[in-house]
Amino acid sequence: MELDRLLERSMELQEALAEAMNGARPYDLRWSVAQRACAVAWDHASALQLSMSRDLLVPAIALLRLQYEAFARAAWVGYTASDRDLELISAPLSEETSEAAARIPTLSKMVEQLGRSDSPGAHSAHQMLLSFKGPNWAVLNSYVHAGIHPLTAAAGKFPEQLAAGILRMSNGLAIGNGMVAVVSSGEMSRINAVRLLQRQFLDCCPSVLHPTTGI
Repeated sequence: MELDRLLERSMELQEALAEAMNGARPYDLRWSVAQRACAVAWDHASALQLSMSRDLLVPAIALLRLQYEAFARAAWVGYTASDRDLELISAPLSEETSEAAARIPTLSKMVEQLGRSDSPGAHSAHQMLLSFKGPNWAVLNSYVHAGIHPLTAAAGKFPEQLAAGILRMSNGLAIGNGMVAVVSSGEMSRINAVRLLQRQFLDCCPSVLHPTTGI
């Protein structure tokens, strides 16, 4: 698929996910906080698409890491965060609560906890997060910190294959994020709608949704 068409399909997916999530009301505090984390991941995905449409690949790749971390946080809060961690992360913002919230588990610990959960949703999120992180994390870190990858690429043209891979992975994370957002409402009609979108948009998602390849 040509990059322009892939970007078009990615935007169509975002619109369809927005429709599925629109008006979803979380049924308790835990899922309310999870939904807020989903909104952060959503913003990163939207900004990634905008960057890609302007041929700004380096910030798009950096945004992919931010999208990943926000989605991981959303899934962790919804499925596995302890009541104490939930209390820390949902407290009104102040200098004191900000310092206290720094004691919640690291990203790696969050992913580990998802893997130990018996919830099918937590298992699916864990598998997606692991498949994504394994082959891609070092490269993402390089782009975020102006390492060898972006410095080398800046000397020439970014390969279209790289840009396409970034878009596909972002779309895969967006679907996972959308699922957490609708699970927060407990409405099966919304959950089934996101499941349907996963099948309808396989052409613009990574192979982990049908294992993922590195970027």
